[in-house]
Amino acid sequence: MLEVEERISVSCHAASEKWRGGRLIGFTESLRDGSAGYGDLTEKDQVQYRTVGSSPQGEEDMLPTARRLVAAWELLGGAFREPQEGESDVDAWTVNMATDERIDIQVVRAFVGHEYWHELSKVKRVEGHEATAAVADRLRDAVRLKKDRIPLAQRSRLVLAVDANRTPAVCFDGVLVAFRASYGEWLSRIGFRAVWVVGPTRNLVRRLDELDELAELS
Repeated sequence: MLEVEERISVSCHAASEKWRGGRLIGFTESLRDGSAGYGDLTEKDQVQYRTVGSSPQGEEDMLPTARRLVAAWELLGGAFREPQEGESDVDAWTVNMATDERIDIQVVRAFVGHEYWHELSKVKRVEGHEATAAVADRLRDAVRLKKDRIPLAQRSRLVLAVDANRTPAVCFDGVLVAFRASYGEWLSRIGFRAVWVVGPTRNLVRRLDELDELAELS
């Protein structure tokens, strides 16, 4: 028997998560800052995704992504300073209040191809459906883009945040399982301090380079 649990949070922004067997399989939301992202995972491991509204301009999602990531860390029991905008290879930075250590964050969109965002800017709605493995490939492409641009010596001090604010379906459990199966070993070798995928709600902020995505930042 299929059991589906739906969780809804309401403020000026409404978001709904759909769960089955303890796994996140759906997300929908109202417009937020001019756009909204939707996703569903079918029983045949097909990911359906949709983004509506305005296309992000430049790096406007960079600092909000860092803030959502840091907020997730704080829910795990840490205390951090409000993220600030960085420079060069550092998009944002915060400070661990317990250790007074600065943590540098680099942000990359989960969908790195220009076609998706160009289409959104033209028609205000873009959608698609792919196997979980194909969506996992999108995550790999996002990580690889930054891996190829940032020298190894610099990666070791950077937390990479994959921005899924407008494409929340990439954060679904089925996608993360597929990613770890195909690219977990590769990710462990490329040298980032940590790699997280950051969606619009706490349950969509997940650590990619640890089997336990709720592990505290080391």
